[in-house]
Amino acid sequence: NPREVLFRLSMWQMQVVEITKALSFNPQAILLDEPTSALAQNEVQNLFEAVKALRDQGVIVIYITHKLHELPQIADTVSVLRDGQLMGTLQMKEVQHKDIIDLMFGEVKIQSRPKDIQIKDEVVMEVKGLSREKWYKDVNFSLRRGEVLGIAGMLGSGRTELLRGIFGADPPDSGEVLIEGKSYKKTNPIKMKIAGVGLTPENRQLEGLILIHSILDNLCYASIDLTSNGLIENKGKRKLFAEKQVRELEIKTATMDIPCNSLSGGNQQKVVLGNWLNTSPKIMLYDEPSRGIDVSAKQQIFEIIWAQARKGIATVFVSTELEELLEVCHRILIMRHGKIVGEVDPDKTRINELYEICTRGD
Repeated sequence: NPREVLFRLSMWQMQVVEITKALSFNPQAILLDEPTSALAQNEVQNLFEAVKALRDQGVIVIYITHKLHELPQIADTVSVLRDGQLMGTLQMKEVQHKDIIDLMFGEVKIQSRPKDIQIKDEVVMEVKGLSREKWYKDVNFSLRRGEVLGIAGMLGSGRTELLRGIFGADPPDSGEVLIEGKSYKKTNPIKMKIAGVGLTPENRQLEGLILIHSILDNLCYASIDLTSNGLIENKGKRKLFAEKQVRELEIKTATMDIPCNSLSGGNQQKVVLGNWLNTSPKIMLYDEPSRGIDVSAKQQIFEIIWAQARKGIATVFVSTELEELLEVCHRILIMRHGKIVGEVDPDKTRINELYEICTRGD
């Protein structure tokens, strides 16, 4: 429906609208900042064709991305910035993937899933018959303590909506969520937070942070009941809670008093995560936690997830980047058209196999 109000659209649909609007002006130069961060593969290819057509017409295209595998398909030259400084400009046909990473970060160690994480037999969360009209239907799965469970699927498969339903942000029409055996039906985020559930949303800037507020404030919103004495805030407690997350998550900032909109995408994501870790959750729901952040920051986020798993925190991890699911998760559920249709073992599944399973029409 072309008359639909934008705020009702999902993030990937908003991104398609934004890109289409930018291309409609017949520009002489166009700047695309992470344009594919919420697009499916077929939409990415359509965008690349449009960009190449613009280039052939003499339009200057500046394309900013952390998805380095896109560069050979779209770029003639690549310029690398690090800490606000130009590290170099190279001809794309003369450069390799590793060369770009070295310019961006120096040496970055790509971690694999640790073998020392102990998944307990105890089921900490069970989803039974969860349904929401038009989005997902009769979803059932269980999550064990210390487990990192992935949900794979194409954009529009209902993954984000399912996480929001579990968390009570968009309550399901039917079904229940059991947390440590206690049933929650048609609940809300406040009740789920009390039950020990946290959610890092798909759009961190719109739903996960108040960007004009300080880092300190954003780190303490979810734990406000723990950092106040009744109706009066305890500034000392707030500072201790915030300092703990800045230290443990290695949030890069000179002071906690600056607004969150001054941070990089990776550090903003750490603030979203730290806000929930301050509540001492039992279960964390991650919706696209690595979207729009660089290779180094992604590895740091994955390390944080694994470190929490060692402490017994159970995780549900949703990502459009299927390679990440294979790298991070102990088990992966397949979601198509709002239904869980299968499960794969990351240690026995290749990326092309996972992609094929997710895109089947059956």
